[in-house]
Amino acid sequence: MDTDSQKKQAMITSLRLLTATSKSRTELSTRLRDKGYAEEIIQETLTELEKQGVLNDRSFAENLKSRLTVSKPSGARKIEFEMKRHGVPAKIRQEIMEELNPEEEKERARELGSARWKRFSSLPGDKRKKRIFDFLVRRGFSFQIAKDLIEELEGK
Repeated sequence: MDTDSQKKQAMITSLRLLTATSKSRTELSTRLRDKGYAEEIIQETLTELEKQGVLNDRSFAENLKSRLTVSKPSGARKIEFEMKRHGVPAKIRQEIMEELNPEEEKERARELGSARWKRFSSLPGDKRKKRIFDFLVRRGFSFQIAKDLIEELEGK
């Protein structure tokens, strides 16, 4: 296959992959590499997709952040971990993390924790607290936020 047809095929493959789910530049690069495309063709394809506005790490990270704050409420730790896992560059990760509001994070934890508190009302006190604490930490909330919330719920 000549270079032009390889470029065309790489572009088609990229667009097909991006149609299925949005991806970061790093993820798309890895997928193209796995499919056997040459590094030069991969870089040209990614650059072209960025020029066209189809591939944008910043908007990918923004979408990921909003999905993890609205659809599946999570804490800052999980948001940062997911951005890193998807290959979002450090500079963009840092900018997105600075945009997060600590008060909104506490409110998300409060909503999740309160719902679980009611749901686990039949459990003994310590077991109930541990389950909710563990749940919040798994969702990426800090130990301090989880601890403070448990104390707040206990006081009600």
